[in-house]
Amino acid sequence: MRTLGLLLMAAGGGLMMWGIINALYLFGDVYNHLLTDPIADPQVAEEDQASQMLSVALRGAIGVPLLVAGFVMSRVGALRARRAAMRHAVAR
Repeated sequence: MRTLGLLLMAAGGGLMMWGIINALYLFGDVYNHLLTDPIADPQVAEEDQASQMLSVALRGAIGVPLLVAGFVMSRVGALRARRAAMRHAVAR
């Protein structure tokens, strides 16, 4: 149970980081274009990039429940192992 929890935490954290990094990349792309050539029309409308940022961030948010479930499973597994060790020590 503890191993599965760690795997879920890794998967959830990876999805979250992917979403954050890609959203920040799109955000930086808007300002990079504004700093390099402020008068020219952008290749992609800023409203479209805002919706792309939100879409990427929401896809990354899928990792939050995985991360939380993995954390809970990992903690439960650790508590069970601790209780089993205590029971084993008392039984001796």
